[in-house]
Amino acid sequence: MGAVRTVVMVEGNLARDPRFWESDGRRPAFLSFTVMHTARIRDESGSWVDGRTTSVDVTFNGPAAERLHDRMEAAPGVLVKGAAVVAFGDVADVPNAWVGADGEAGASLRLLGYRVVPDQFVNQARRDRRDASDAPAGVGGRGRAAAAAAQRVETVTVDADDDGDGFDPWVDD
Repeated sequence: MGAVRTVVMVEGNLARDPRFWESDGRRPAFLSFTVMHTARIRDESGSWVDGRTTSVDVTFNGPAAERLHDRMEAAPGVLVKGAAVVAFGDVADVPNAWVGADGEAGASLRLLGYRVVPDQFVNQARRDRRDASDAPAGVGGRGRAAAAAAQRVETVTVDADDDGDGFDPWVDD
């Protein structure tokens, strides 16, 4: 019998636009984004309120990162900050850890992704609500949708060991 694989699924919203680092010949391509999920719970009165927010960093490496980047370039505005997504992958052995500019240490769960899909039901419901509130009577509101479609994945060119933000996607992989 083969090894058992535990698949993790996280659903939530993209906290930022995905970032893509092209292969520099020495290291494979790398794509990352953060998914945030806020639990909805009922309070004592029975009303829905926001509960705890969980943040998960999702990373794709090598050919998987390149394929996802190509798909995002072909469909701009789909996987952008704020979009509802479902990501699948394995939990990394090592979480993302950092020390912020204020000296405070932080860490987040990291998922080694192998698939991410937009949550079309949630995203369409949001578009419908936004369009209904943005549009003058009888006119379809498409201004924000056009702006979202113009957004693209950020590509980071690797020509030095540090791109200025102190983040090296290949560390601890």
